[in-house]
Amino acid sequence: MDNLSDYDKKIQIECINKENKEDKKLIIRGDGNCSYHKDIYRKFITDIMNSKDKDLIENYEFECIGGGRIEFRPDSIFIYGYSSGYGQADHSKTKEIVQKFFPNYKIEISDDTVKTARERVNKLLNAHVLYPELDLDFLKKEFVK
Repeated sequence: MDNLSDYDKKIQIECINKENKEDKKLIIRGDGNCSYHKDIYRKFITDIMNSKDKDLIENYEFECIGGGRIEFRPDSIFIYGYSSGYGQADHSKTKEIVQKFFPNYKIEISDDTVKTARERVNKLLNAHVLYPELDLDFLKKEFVK
């Protein structure tokens, strides 16, 4: 886990041993300077390729398996959200890893972000109709001469 700031997008990257596909490690990566989850992944791959760790480069493959957000609060951490490109990360796995680095913090996760977002959008759309049906005959009669 590295490059995490107060409020970040984050991704989960699975590192898979090319010789033994069962040998997997999970990395949580975030970067406050990246606007999109894909930018975090690109930066991660670039960092790996520029590293001196030949074993890592030659023997492992990497796959982004999901994204979300991490919000650092004074005494707690909130893990939630999803990536539109990679889907939602398994926040319980992110929590396990983050807890190792921040053992004294209360860590909360939310897996219902998509459901909550859809409910909020539907509520807004129902309250504020964006494309009401137009009476074309009336408009032609009144405005076309």
